[in-house]
Amino acid sequence: GSPAAKTAFEVGQQVLAFDYGKLYVAKVINTKTNSEGIIEYRLHYNGWKKKWDSWLKEENIHPDNEESRALQARLDSVVFVQDPGQSKHVSKKGGDAFSDDPNDDLIRLIIPHTLQKQLIDDHARIKEGRLYNLPRKPVAAAILEQFLAAKREEEQGNACEDAILTEMVQGLKTYFDSGLGMILLYPEEYSQYETARMARPGVPPCE
Repeated sequence: GSPAAKTAFEVGQQVLAFDYGKLYVAKVINTKTNSEGIIEYRLHYNGWKKKWDSWLKEENIHPDNEESRALQARLDSVVFVQDPGQSKHVSKKGGDAFSDDPNDDLIRLIIPHTLQKQLIDDHARIKEGRLYNLPRKPVAAAILEQFLAAKREEEQGNACEDAILTEMVQGLKTYFDSGLGMILLYPEEYSQYETARMARPGVPPCE
C-alpha cells in the first residue's frame, strides 16, 4: 500500500488548540485522513472530560512552544464574543449558557483564528501607540483611480463599460468617506481619524 501521510503532530504530543477565541492545552490521541484527503487530529483537552474530545485540522493547532504560549496569553487578554451554542468551553461552571447574561443581547460572531491573530496583533500595536501616520501614501482615492485607469486600458474605449467602472469607483469613494469613521475598532484610531479630519477641513478621507 501507499506510505502513510506525514503528520505535523504525533500521537501523544502536547499542543495548543484553537477553540472559539482561545488556545487550550491538549494532547493528540489519534490521527486520520478525512474524505478530502486532509489530515485531522483527535485531541483531548487537559482538564476536560473525554466527551469534549474533538477532531481538528492542522490549521487550528499550534505546537506547544514559547511563541504559541505568547499568543495564548494575548488571546486571554482580549475578549471575543463566543457562540454558547457551539463552543464547548463557554460553560465551565455548568448551568444554562443562555441564562440572564447581559451579553445575550450582543451580536455573536465566530471569528476565524487567522483573523483573530491579526486583530490581536493590531490591538497590541495600537495599545503601544504605534499608529500609522496619516494621510497614508498612496491615498485610497489614488489606488481607486489607478484601478480605473488599468481597467480603461483593458477595455480600450468601451464607453458603456467605462461608465459602469467610473460609477463603481465613485461609489467606493463615497462609501469609504461615509463609512470609515464608523468601522474603526479602537478609540485611539478614532481620535487619530478626527484629528486628521480637522487638520484638513473639506478634504474627504479617501484623499
